[in-house]
Amino acid sequence: MTARAAPPASPEAVAAVLPRFIGEVRQVPPVYSALKRDGKTLHRLARAGQEVPTPEARTVTITRLQQTGNRWLDAMHEVDLEIDCGSGTYIRSLARDIGRAAGSVAHLGALRRTRIGPFPLADAATGIMGMEAGELRGILRPMADALPHLPRLTLTAEQAGAVLTGAQPEPGWLERLDRQIQPGGRFTLLDPDGRLVAVGEVAAAAGVARLVAVVGRKED
Repeated sequence: MTARAAPPASPEAVAAVLPRFIGEVRQVPPVYSALKRDGKTLHRLARAGQEVPTPEARTVTITRLQQTGNRWLDAMHEVDLEIDCGSGTYIRSLARDIGRAAGSVAHLGALRRTRIGPFPLADAATGIMGMEAGELRGILRPMADALPHLPRLTLTAEQAGAVLTGAQPEPGWLERLDRQIQPGGRFTLLDPDGRLVAVGEVAAAAGVARLVAVVGRKED
């Protein structure tokens, strides 16, 4: 399905509507997406010529939306945007909705992910397909780096060894968390060298912890 409309009157017309899309916003995902219906992805159903109902709107979070460039290409107005958003946000739908809000229509021309969580594109490794296992180990970031938002609990070598062989954390260990945590919250357990051993969770009964995942293994 395509649509035609006159472009926005000026670059300012696009910039003026951007604040409407910052914060928690309702968004309708595109039909050509990986969402599923009856166990099949919508984009497969649509490409097979089947009628696919419009997906239900969902709430997504956009924390930053900034226009960084714009240009005229023949009769089209092309806009560059930088976006910080939460998981589940469809940038194609965002482009569509911004175009409508500016009194026109729009589609996504190009997309580049520059960061996911704490990992920026500048830190990405290239040429990994030809690397040996030893080379890969030398460039991989520690798993703990992927969970900086969780409180951390540093274990002794003896405690880390116990967890890696199936022991549950003891309630008294929670006193050493680097920051407060509420019942139901999760935390990371690190060995003395800062390596991720497991992820724990404080149970509903305050002061009781249990492991939800053990990610390391005890060396022989």
